[in-house]
Amino acid sequence: MQIKTYLLAVTMFFSIVSIFHLLRLVFRWNAVISGWTIPLWISLVGCIISGILAYMGFKLSKRN
Repeated sequence: MQIKTYLLAVTMFFSIVSIFHLLRLVFRWNAVISGWTIPLWISLVGCIISGILAYMGFKLSKRN
């Protein structure tokens, strides 16, 4: 696999993760794991981190 293809695949993955975190924040969806309700602020952190990683991936894939 070429590096550009890998970067594009990883970038798309992080973009999708960021979008789902954003949707959870906007629609206030509950997330429960083993009876523990995950707070919304965790999705805020997840949206920011995955959004930054997606942006960096797009930037690196455009570079070459």
